[in-house]
Amino acid sequence: MSSTNESFLRRSLLANALFTTLCGLSLVFASGTLAHLIGAVGATELVVVGVVLVLYATDLARTALGTHLPRGRIYYFIILDVLWVIGSALILWGISVSFTAAGRWIIVLIADAVGLFAVLQYVGLRRLPKRDVEAAPTV
Repeated sequence: MSSTNESFLRRSLLANALFTTLCGLSLVFASGTLAHLIGAVGATELVVVGVVLVLYATDLARTALGTHLPRGRIYYFIILDVLWVIGSALILWGISVSFTAAGRWIIVLIADAVGLFAVLQYVGLRRLPKRDVEAAPTV
């Protein structure tokens, strides 16, 4: 039973890694077009975000494909995903930046997907017996 639960968590991490890679590469290779579509940001900023996303996706995939699923590492991914959603909300409603309508939709849809990944990863982690995942380091 735990192998099915572990598989669910690994697939959730890999799906997040794939989505994040696609978003990151899109930002890197179509930064000019996307900057025009989104409005309020330049191509350089999108390239930087894209590179960071590809690095994050690499970390997600490496963890998902590793022999152990460190509990602390999974929580790290969940927290970063939740922070992305919060940051997206702050960007849309807390900062007076004029995005295009398409830009607002893109930000909302990506935040929805990232929020879904956070939930799936949390559910996957909670389904695992404590012995199947390394304990988080104490602070």
